[in-house]
Amino acid sequence: MNLVEVFTSIQGEGIYIGQPQVFIRFAGCNLRCRFCDTPQAWEIPQGCSIMTLNKGRTIPNPLAIPLLIDLIKGDVQNYPTICLTGGEPLLQTDSLKELISEIKKRFEVQIYLETNGTLPYQLDQIIELIDIIAMDIKLPSLTGLKSFWKEHRDFLRVANQKDVFVKVVLGRQMVNEEFERAIFLIKEVDVNIPLVIQPLDNSLSLEWLLRCYVTASKELKQVRVIPQVHKLVKWK
Repeated sequence: MNLVEVFTSIQGEGIYIGQPQVFIRFAGCNLRCRFCDTPQAWEIPQGCSIMTLNKGRTIPNPLAIPLLIDLIKGDVQNYPTICLTGGEPLLQTDSLKELISEIKKRFEVQIYLETNGTLPYQLDQIIELIDIIAMDIKLPSLTGLKSFWKEHRDFLRVANQKDVFVKVVLGRQMVNEEFERAIFLIKEVDVNIPLVIQPLDNSLSLEWLLRCYVTASKELKQVRVIPQVHKLVKWK
């Protein structure tokens, strides 16, 4: 599989914030969001950066799955949650299925998938192997891209078989009607799915964020406002 980096850190966003995880960052993405904080994952690099057990090295892409498992086995024993992130991991579904199957044969771990929520068919192929799903709903006014309402709805229906929460990035360019549509999309699938409102930066006022919280909490049972803490404290 083609990867950007493998490292151990602390989850810095969403409802699992503060949990140490082994991160596997996949190369390649089907989107080009204007606010993307990892554009280096859009394309496939020549080599993958490995930082495990305090040892750094670079290994050429694509990585063989047995080698990857061998590289992470020490860290997985200490931090038994593996975060699959990107880019978009679901673009490599066949390899992903093989990787997770082999990992679960060897370790007692939880598999945490971070995804842009636009590939429902691919998720359906591996849903039985995933434990936690952190799904984005992309607002066109912020991404600069077309809308993905149907894809998001279909994706969330599949994801709701497991432990799922939704993140919506908010910024000054946001169109309010898009945020409201995202809220009702979640409600249509399951009112109990948690929503994380994630400020794009610190330019958003507390009053504005609280208004967004009130709007969402009138329709959904679990709403939280959580910034990207790993950026604030400069974690990897």
